[in-house]
Amino acid sequence: MAVVLAAVRFTFAVSATRDVHVYGDFAATLPGGYAERLNPTLWNSPDLAASWAFHQHTYLHGPTQFLTLYPIVFLNSYAAIARALLFVYPFVVAAAIVMLARTAAALTGDAPPFAIVAASTLAFFPLMQAFIQREFEIVILAAVSAMLWAASRNRQHWLGAAVAYITWFKYLPLVLVPYLAIKRWRGALVSFAVTSAALLLLAQLFFGLGHFVDNQVPSVAGGHAAAIVGAVDFCQGLLPKYRFGNRTFVSVRWGVCTLEEQGVTIRPLLAFLSFAALFGATAIVGFVRLERAPHALSDAASRWRSVLELCIIVTIYSTFLFAHYYYLSVLTAPMALLLVKYVRERRWAPIALWAVAFALLSPFTIPATLLDRAFGFLPVGLGAWDWYMGHAVYLPGELLLLTLLLREYLGLE
Repeated sequence: MAVVLAAVRFTFAVSATRDVHVYGDFAATLPGGYAERLNPTLWNSPDLAASWAFHQHTYLHGPTQFLTLYPIVFLNSYAAIARALLFVYPFVVAAAIVMLARTAAALTGDAPPFAIVAASTLAFFPLMQAFIQREFEIVILAAVSAMLWAASRNRQHWLGAAVAYITWFKYLPLVLVPYLAIKRWRGALVSFAVTSAALLLLAQLFFGLGHFVDNQVPSVAGGHAAAIVGAVDFCQGLLPKYRFGNRTFVSVRWGVCTLEEQGVTIRPLLAFLSFAALFGATAIVGFVRLERAPHALSDAASRWRSVLELCIIVTIYSTFLFAHYYYLSVLTAPMALLLVKYVRERRWAPIALWAVAFALLSPFTIPATLLDRAFGFLPVGLGAWDWYMGHAVYLPGELLLLTLLLREYLGLE
């Protein structure tokens, strides 16, 4: 029944946006400079005139996106691209569900729990929003699911290839590479290097690598780094007022700045660094304890350890620095795997905490129109979505999910 309800909700969300002019970050990166040569009709398409990349030769995401979706250049408009992805992306979501279910099966020794994984995945609203906006995070979720499956099966070559694929889309996943080195997974490192070389070579041949850095992305990254080290005001660049002006950003940085703007007595940079230090130190303590344990973990516990470590890293880089709401779609993976473990072991308290985290991260599993009615006391023009974003409701959800992951990690024996 849960799977049916989740599937109905997912279908309703997608069908409600069959108008293909729902723009998101993906649309804003199109058409890509190669379109001018291969398909001038797409290059000049009126429905891409508002794109940041319109008539620009720069590429605002990494090579992975443009190599994977290279054939869309032969479509003649964003509307045509959106319609095509409407039929492609369901298969990508299904592949992610299958890989997560098989990962869970490898960890538990049971049959793949397709029902639990499918229900929690399809009901997760960040994933719905990513689908609605045709965001490439749909593909990244499948790649992360493949990475976790490879870790659960100790398939190092597949693991390294998945890490490379993810890294050359957003760059932040590069933090996974030191982890592979610390784990001494030579096969994964070699695979990462070979896959990265292949991706970068193809990108150079098709697009020119220089066009991936001749844009504002490096300066944005530099601005985040400067804020974190205190070189500039931590909340600088998050104006105009983010309380009820923000409709998309959900990073921990945004969350603590929003709380301060609300009047909460908090020093945003100190709070951010405290959260980072707390979770980072906890993870390091757990890692060192496991490395120095007098007895080796069982095979099942060792597999679960690797998957948990990857989930913790993915969750941290997906939430702490720069994140649109639909970026949280990748959290489907750790959420699903935790739920499978809790249900299998009949641990009711963790299930309740998991439900709280899910509700905080995905309240719009309940349609926004119903929530708007429930929030009828809000000022005119302010809906449930604005209230959710303006009160940083997502922030405790992100922190709770990390807490649950670390709790499982510290409990390994």
